[in-house]
Amino acid sequence: MIDALRPYVFLGVAVIVATLSFLVIGPFNMNIDGDIYVAQVEQFESGQVTNVPYNVAQRAFKPAVGVLGSLLVPFFTPTEAIQFLNLLILFALPFVAFKFFCECGFTEKEATWGAVWLMTGYPVLKYGLAISTDMGSWLFALASAYFVLKGLRTDSYRTILLASLLGFIGGTIKEPGVFGLFFGAIYIAFTYAQRPIQKTITLLSVLALPAFICETILFSVLIYAGFPTFLDWYSVVTVEKFAAEHYQLLQFAGVLASTFSILLVYALIGFISVLYRRVRLYDTTHAFTAAVLLTSLPILLWKIFISRVLFIQFIFFIPMALLGVRTLNEYVGSRKSVLKLQTVLYVLPIICSVGLFLLAGRGSLFDLFTRIFG
Repeated sequence: MIDALRPYVFLGVAVIVATLSFLVIGPFNMNIDGDIYVAQVEQFESGQVTNVPYNVAQRAFKPAVGVLGSLLVPFFTPTEAIQFLNLLILFALPFVAFKFFCECGFTEKEATWGAVWLMTGYPVLKYGLAISTDMGSWLFALASAYFVLKGLRTDSYRTILLASLLGFIGGTIKEPGVFGLFFGAIYIAFTYAQRPIQKTITLLSVLALPAFICETILFSVLIYAGFPTFLDWYSVVTVEKFAAEHYQLLQFAGVLASTFSILLVYALIGFISVLYRRVRLYDTTHAFTAAVLLTSLPILLWKIFISRVLFIQFIFFIPMALLGVRTLNEYVGSRKSVLKLQTVLYVLPIICSVGLFLLAGRGSLFDLFTRIFG
């Protein structure tokens, strides 16, 4: 793809995604704790941030959207301010994803398609523009992972430090924002043989300590002021507050189908190809694969199984899916056949995700599966 056209493609995809989301779900979806985040913006705007009501105080450990939203209130209502921030993040997301996939070792064409897959994922369509903060955490997780890889490639401690700070900021938006740091730490650890052990320890320290120190300061301030921390909040989130259907087999099937779609098959092919050394990314393919897989595990500690929570896994599975497409292309002989297969393989996940979103409508994939099979 011509470099000059790529920004217009990304912007066009973002406009289509926003349009579909607004038409199907509505411009102000409050179902994902929207009233809580609106109240947080109102508190920061008024300058009276208190630990009452408790459900708002529970989000004090992730204040970024509340602070930024309050700065926009002179121009927007609190609800509109959050949505404006979400739209900015939506338009930035494909550009950051493209840079990350390129830094992973993919061609610009592969990275472009990976970014489009990310944008058209079901959770972005369904939850990305809800009055919530999920998409901001996805953006910062990608950005911190990108700067880790760039810092290693350019041998720059400053870039690694930037990745650490971005990971901390991502965590103050929503918890998955720190997952880029998990990815980076695992990747550095698994590539220890490429450098002296002292340098590996230094790299891990530069990546982890700034974010840890900033988070410790934030938690200390919250505890001193009488606010609940993340651990307090997590301890009161119980599965009993969610409907029993969240734990049925059809719900699990719907979540997996909506989150990963056909890309799960691509990722499995890519993983098998890595195991049998069919494809490579630089000289660190296995370290990269370990980082991708292990980064996804902490999200399983979350107490419910829904696609917007699992989407952070989807982000880090896309590189494996791109390797799967690369593997499938190798089994096709003629150039004409390769081009036809590539087109099908690249477009199919988009059709699946958008199709599932339109079929599910304002309901969930569980509702759709229930209508079909129930």
